[in-house]
Amino acid sequence: MITGDRKTALLDSAQDLIQTVGVNAMSYNDLSLAVGIRKASIHYHFPKKDDLVEALLQRCGNDYGQHYRTVACSEDPVMDKLRAIAQIFENSLMEGKICTVGMLSVESTTLSETIRERLKATINSSVAIIEGIFIQGVSDRTFPRTLDTTLAARAFHDFLLGAQVIARALDDPEHFRTSANEYLRLLG
Repeated sequence: MITGDRKTALLDSAQDLIQTVGVNAMSYNDLSLAVGIRKASIHYHFPKKDDLVEALLQRCGNDYGQHYRTVACSEDPVMDKLRAIAQIFENSLMEGKICTVGMLSVESTTLSETIRERLKATINSSVAIIEGIFIQGVSDRTFPRTLDTTLAARAFHDFLLGAQVIARALDDPEHFRTSANEYLRLLG
């Protein structure tokens, strides 16, 4: 039996499972075994899998959003900020995980409409934070004044998610690092 906050333990275990095997491969039985509680206790906190996934997306948006905001608000040069964002994605990959948003995106056709909408909102929130970095880059002339900062932020975010998925498929985390470094070299 676990001690402490069960809901947090369930979210931690669910996030770990989703990032490693995906939402469709994760079951409440898996969570029961990982956390050491009965499935009925899981259903008490999260009656449906959608409730659990929605809570995870909310937490992911808050936690990673805060990481991204911390990077974006730092005094670092723009290119260092983009490298720091890429490093967040690389760190997950080095732990054998893919970003929760990335994994859910891969499986999005099997998700409910409610979860797909929450996923879109989470993605758009992350892209908006990253766009702030590109706006700074236009302002300080790291990037040309004609740069469409919204498209640049989307492309960067999408690149990071896709590069994570491909590096995992190749079982080669170095592939992510090499690709990210080249992408950033082309930007700067």
